[in-house]
Order: sequence, then C-alpha cells, then structure tokens
Amino acid sequence: MISTEQKASFRELFIILSLIHFCFILLTPMLLQNLYLARLGPLAYLSVLVCTGFISAKKMRQPALYAFLAGCLSQTPGIISSLVVIVEILSKYEMPDAFDFAAQVWQTPFAPLFPLLPRIRLIDVPFYYWVTLLLSFLLPLFPASGAFINCKLPNQRVKN
Repeated sequence: MISTEQKASFRELFIILSLIHFCFILLTPMLLQNLYLARLGPLAYLSVLVCTGFISAKKMRQPALYAFLAGCLSQTPGIISSLVVIVEILSKYEMPDAFDFAAQVWQTPFAPLFPLLPRIRLIDVPFYYWVTLLLSFLLPLFPASGAFINCKLPNQRVKN
C-alpha cells in the first residue's frame, strides 16, 4: 500500500520534472546565442534530472521505480508524439504534422547537439530525427539513475 506521503512525493517529483523540462525548453533559445553555452545546456539538463532523482529518493520507499515512473509521466507529451511519428514513419500512414512539431519542440533542450550528430539517414529519415524521437523514452532513466545512486550510498536514505 502506498502511503499518502509517498503519493505526495511522487506527485511533487512529477511536477518538478515537468517544470525542469519546460524551463530548459524556454532556456535553450537563449543559450543558442552562445554556441559554447548552448552545448553545455543538454549536459546541465541531464545533470539536473539526475540530481532531482537523487534528492527525491530520500522520501520514497522504492525511489528508483518511482523516479522512473514520474519521469515517464513527465515525458508523456514527448512519448505520445514520438510514438505517433514512429508509427507514421514505419507504416507510411499520414498523420497530422502537429505530432511531428510536438516531438521536435519537446526535445528543444537537445537541439544544440543535433549538428554534432552524423549526417546519415535511416529509413529515409535523418539520424538526428531518430534521436529526437527516442529521447523521450530515455530521459526517465536519468532521475531513476539518481535515485538508484542514492539508494546505493550508505546512510543516505531515510527508511520508512
């Protein structure tokens, strides 16, 4: 049974992860004014996700699982739009362009890294676009890894 405190911690983590993502979406265009800062933006974003998972682990009974689930929930817009676009690519079935737009906007924090990726195509789709589509599925692993690290450190976690 999940306690009320654990539900509140999960909800809090979901809200924090969502706010972090939106902040980095808004921050990225400003970072793009300076190429060197722009390249550090995605690294800072991933570091903040790991730190958030690490800090939140103190409040949860199964912190890595809850951090992963909160991460998945916070990435739901990106996951849904990416799934729709992947189905469109693989089936050649036409979908509204709104999903394509949403998938790309959702991964704006990683836009500074796209020019560094190889310029190859897979199934007639640029490689950077595949990276864009897959990032929403990988991002929940970062807060979960922070929570996992916290659990493995001695005397770091408060037991319930």
